[in-house]
Amino acid sequence: MSDARDITTVDEAAWTEAVARELVLRRLAGRERLDRAEVLEACRKLGVKRARLYQLLRAYRVRPVTSSLVNRPTGSRAGARRLSADVEALIDEAIQTFYRSRQKPSVNALQKEVRRLCWQNGVRAPSWHAVRARVKTIDPRDLVADREGAKAARDLFRPVPVNIAPTMRSRSCRSIIRRWI
Repeated sequence: MSDARDITTVDEAAWTEAVARELVLRRLAGRERLDRAEVLEACRKLGVKRARLYQLLRAYRVRPVTSSLVNRPTGSRAGARRLSADVEALIDEAIQTFYRSRQKPSVNALQKEVRRLCWQNGVRAPSWHAVRARVKTIDPRDLVADREGAKAARDLFRPVPVNIAPTMRSRSCRSIIRRWI
């Protein structure tokens, strides 16, 4: 429970909770052995289970400051990359040389190419989901330009013109109908 996050980014409710925890845990942190009744009383006051109380107590003993008692979000941050730089470079290389080709290979074919490149370089291959996540970050216009050409990308992604004279069509249709009748 190291303090990896800046305390200025902690919201007021979480900080207030950490201050309340510190008041209870400060008394317990100074003791070497804890009485069962004291532990249960502290659990009741903080509204946590015994295992969580001991986690908080351990964190407070390591760093006896209030910020060590702030709840941290679990898991990795949104958008964080967990692959090594070597694997990221291999995925980028495969996307540039293989996936953006005119043959339009699928993500599955790209995954096989990435696995082959990783095997050649002696690194562990990423999952299919990791490769697909990198593909989803590609700008669709650039992908179409690389796979089908610049003209196809322009035609596909240019703004659609708005029909400014719909009444002309209706007039011409009415005149044709009148002539036919």
